[in-house]
Amino acid sequence: MAAAAALLAVTPLLAGCSPEIHTWTAVATTPPPRSAPVPTATPSPSPAPTSMPAPRRTPAVTVTPAPPPPATAGPATPAPEPPATTADPPGGVTAIGDSVMLGASSALRAAIPSIEVDAVVSRQWDPGVATVQSDRGSGRLRPTLVVDLGTNGTVSAAQFDAMVRAATGTRRIVFVTVRVPRSWEASVNATLRAGVARQAGAVLADWYAASAGHPEWFGPDGYHLQPAGARALAALIAGAV
Repeated sequence: MAAAAALLAVTPLLAGCSPEIHTWTAVATTPPPRSAPVPTATPSPSPAPTSMPAPRRTPAVTVTPAPPPPATAGPATPAPEPPATTADPPGGVTAIGDSVMLGASSALRAAIPSIEVDAVVSRQWDPGVATVQSDRGSGRLRPTLVVDLGTNGTVSAAQFDAMVRAATGTRRIVFVTVRVPRSWEASVNATLRAGVARQAGAVLADWYAASAGHPEWFGPDGYHLQPAGARALAALIAGAV
């Protein structure tokens, strides 16, 4: 409606005008350039927080208490006592020996009340034979003889036989093997075993075998006796007479 009214108002004006061709140039109105939008500074996305590795947990450490220091070496644990053995053969016992027998003399007297111990430090075999001969000649030699020699040197078969002859008239002769860390130990024991095997009335008291595995029976030198060793030797001899 408003457009039609405007057209009617213009028409009289056109009637009084020379017929000129009015060219209406449509002017294209160029709209003012649009301001380029100011780029909004889009904040860069915050970098994803770097995943920090979780602190490694130190594995729990079980603290094992250190073992207590070894006890200061004290006296050795006493060896089990050998079974009590006593003997008192008819007529008594004569014992001829060296320092090993000397160390067991008290234990021997406790185990064999009728024993007479004749033991001398460093005695060897031949002086022992002479002592037996002397005792037989004087009537002191008793019916049972114990010979514990060989710690201080070698013994031959001939020497063994000489001891048997010196003890003529005895009921029994007990020969004691030796334990001594010397080069002649094995040969002495072999001589004693062989001699007993061929001699009637001879008996072997095998101290070497009986003392195996008992270092606590011996002193530092490996053959002189501690009290437990003395009792063990006495028990062995008492069982043989």
